[in-house]
Amino acid sequence: MKLGTLCYIENNNKTLMLHRIKKKNDIHKNKWNGLGGKIIPGETPEECIIREVKEESGLNIIDPILKGIITFPKFDTMDNWMVFLYY
Repeated sequence: MKLGTLCYIENNNKTLMLHRIKKKNDIHKNKWNGLGGKIIPGETPEECIIREVKEESGLNIIDPILKGIITFPKFDTMDNWMVFLYY
């Protein structure tokens, strides 16, 4: 099972989203999504989301709030994913 994180950041009733347009053969191409990514071995989900938000947006988040865990069986037709959802 692959492990990942996802974070929805709100400010003034607006949610920060990424438009996926750069990677070739991206199953998310042309879709909008929150910030996040794969958990590196030895990294906690919280450490991952703090790192991913910084890498993808330049924002430093402190004490992200875990809102739930989502599973995606055979998400990309091969791999099962467990994603830690933060706000």
